[in-house]
Amino acid sequence: MKFKRLPKVLVLVSVGAISACSGSLPSRTAHKDEAIYSATIDGVKRDNLTWANAYDAVIAKTKATSGAERNEYLHQAEDILMSTGAIAPIYYYTDIFMKSADMDGFYSSPLGYKFFHRATVGSSTDYTVCVGPKGDSYDPAKNSAVDGAIVISHVFEGLYRWAKPASGDIAADLEPAQATGFEKVAVGSEGHVKYTFTLRSDAKYSDGSALKPSDFANSWARAASGKLGADYGYMFDCVVGYEATAADEDKYLPLSGVTADDNAGTLEVELISDVPYFLELTAFPTYAPVKLANVQKADGSEDDAWWLDPAKYIGNGPLKVTSIDNKEGGKIEFAPNANYWDNANTKVTKLTFALTDDDNNQLTNYNSGAYKFIDSVPNEQIDSLKASKPNEFKINGQLGTYYVIFNVNDNTLNKKLANESQYVTFRKALSLLIDRNYVCKNIGKAGQEPANTFVGKGIMENNDGVLSEWTTRSGVNRDGSGYFKVGENDYEANCAEAVEMLKSLGFKYNEKKGSFSDIPTIKYLYNTSSGHKAIAEYLQAAFKPYGIKLKLESQEWATFLNTRKDGNYSIARNGWLADYNDACSFLDMWTTNSGNNDAQFGR
Repeated sequence: MKFKRLPKVLVLVSVGAISACSGSLPSRTAHKDEAIYSATIDGVKRDNLTWANAYDAVIAKTKATSGAERNEYLHQAEDILMSTGAIAPIYYYTDIFMKSADMDGFYSSPLGYKFFHRATVGSSTDYTVCVGPKGDSYDPAKNSAVDGAIVISHVFEGLYRWAKPASGDIAADLEPAQATGFEKVAVGSEGHVKYTFTLRSDAKYSDGSALKPSDFANSWARAASGKLGADYGYMFDCVVGYEATAADEDKYLPLSGVTADDNAGTLEVELISDVPYFLELTAFPTYAPVKLANVQKADGSEDDAWWLDPAKYIGNGPLKVTSIDNKEGGKIEFAPNANYWDNANTKVTKLTFALTDDDNNQLTNYNSGAYKFIDSVPNEQIDSLKASKPNEFKINGQLGTYYVIFNVNDNTLNKKLANESQYVTFRKALSLLIDRNYVCKNIGKAGQEPANTFVGKGIMENNDGVLSEWTTRSGVNRDGSGYFKVGENDYEANCAEAVEMLKSLGFKYNEKKGSFSDIPTIKYLYNTSSGHKAIAEYLQAAFKPYGIKLKLESQEWATFLNTRKDGNYSIARNGWLADYNDACSFLDMWTTNSGNNDAQFGR
């Protein structure tokens, strides 16, 4: 999921989200996606595939296989991804935040969500927190940002949920939520499995209307549909019937693998394989049930702003929205949902989310007591806050990666580079010029570790009963070496290698000055935040001695997300938190038709 803040190593899922120009940049049609790749699929070596062809085929195999075979396909997918040079990992996240010392009952999920409905601050049940800026969308089907998911997770709830931990504040387990449980059986001869969920007999929306299995089925059809075209539509690709639903742009075609029986109170879901993370998907916001009547206008078309109206933004979670002012400096106010099945455990009587991307403003309000929790702090204040408020400044584990992304369709260097192979070399060279240890120690300052893989540290894989951490087997040799060296003593050699790579592309190099004279200025986009700005300025300074000039441009969060998604940028900052503890969460987002494919692969 796209991550907005200065991304913060481990535990565990833009937000989860560039130039100032408007409109679409011209594609490099002369050599777009010309890179030829070989992939072993179904045990057969297939040559002469484009990058996108190979990648889509390998990801498809991860959906239909299991165990060690599936994991090998996932590793192969990361090999292909990293071979493009379009993804330059910088570090593995940690999660930093400030929490009032007398806040009790707060917890977070391993995916970055924060939960406040059970939390009190001393004797107060009415308080304000800040978890991010104004949202791009709080529609469960359309949101792809972590801060948006936090809002949604207070208003909506899936079949399962993250359980409040017995101790600490990181939830590690799932528990039944809108469902009381499930049964799972194998079906057919193609490796399919079927889940049968039984919904709670008292399940309701916050307006008191009954929540039925068909509400889940219909909401999933909408979220997966080609008509909606949601970023996360591909999250249903493990469900039988997904391809037909995703291809239909005229209506919300039901997923053929989903059967709702409102009389029996059951929901049957047939999967194309025994997906190891499916229960985590049922706790994911995209799988939440919405009241479709509230989403539609009188003429039957979608109301894109329905989520801005509390009268329409009706959910089934622990809280309900009573007012929303979705702007910088605005706020969202919540009250308990009296119709929530577990309402007895809701402690807040009023919860306010302040909406701001200004981390200096957040800290000022936190220090004054106006905010009891903030999810971002000014980068230059981290050291002093760790020292002065050790009981309030928190560093938690998190599964995710902060990275730089290249738009593979950008045309900035078209007059200098002749083909995709040369662009790959150029992108990899710039990646090698980044001193990741410097960024972690001098900018991140919160236990981040240099990243040489895209899949985040802490992601696990199960190879037929043998459990291991993903990065211990990462890299083309499956030896844990990753895709480049990130030791403190490796940076000088990395830079020397980068210079030779750039020389090989024909750029003019002045041996005396140690720099190139004819590399065009490149635009680098980031979203407003002192941490992102610090990293952008570091990159600008690190590249400058080599004659590589970055023009820095900043956009507010919601605008930035759409600029990057639309491919209207050259290079941009990016971050991804896992949506579930599986490498697939980092890898299936790069398929040709994925709404999260910000690099524009295959397009």
